[in-house]
Amino acid sequence: MTRQRGQSSVEYTIIVVLVLLVLIEGGPNSPIAEVVTALKEYFGAYSWAISFSNLLTFL
Repeated sequence: MTRQRGQSSVEYTIIVVLVLLVLIEGGPNSPIAEVVTALKEYFGAYSWAISFSNLLTFL
């Protein structure tokens, strides 16, 4: 019984790794690359807004 549980966890791990490789290796249009790009754009807008609000407090 314990051996079967170990085998299924290995099978699930292999499937998850293969799915992640497919998502990552899609080039610039891969889903992972799109998420990273969106986060970079969001952080850029957020940091600009924070720096702009600091300028207003000193005026």
